Formats: sequence, structure tokens, C-alpha cells
Amino acid sequence: LPPVTQLAWLVTVAGRYSPINTTCLKEALALSWLLSRRGIATALRIGVAHRHGDLAAHAWLEQNGRIILGKADADAYAPLLPLSREAVHQ
Repeated sequence: LPPVTQLAWLVTVAGRYSPINTTCLKEALALSWLLSRRGIATALRIGVAHRHGDLAAHAWLEQNGRIILGKADADAYAPLLPLSREAVHQ
């Protein structure tokens, strides 16, 4: 099985070449699903920021507190509560 970092890269590349519009949230959800099928727990993080008077949002995925997808923009956003698969299914 490919390592987590390789799967994250593959999801990002697939998003670039997808005929449908992908977003950071769609990519994070796709990777979360792929990893959950392999028994790997992740946490979906969503953050917000004010940019030029508008509210902007960004999603990224963490594993064991380490960002595995969406890291490039994550530092610019204030994270909301983390969402784990377990929390969503309760």
C-alpha cells in the first residue's frame, strides 16, 4: 500500500486534472475516505480567515496532529473545532 504522503500527493494531482471543480474540502474528504478504508484515522480541520473584508475558509487533513493535506495554506487560517470520523458518526 502507498504511504500516507504518497496518497495525499495522488489526491492533489487527481484534483488538478479532474473534469469537475475540486476544492480543499473535497480533496480532504477524499483522502480521509481512502485512509479510513485502510484503517488510518485522520482529523478534518476547517479554518477561517478575514481577507480584504471577506470571510475565507480552508480545509486540511491531519494525522496524529501532523498536516498531511492542505498544509500550504493552513497557517493563514484560524482552525475551528477538529472533525474526526468518530465525532461525525456519534
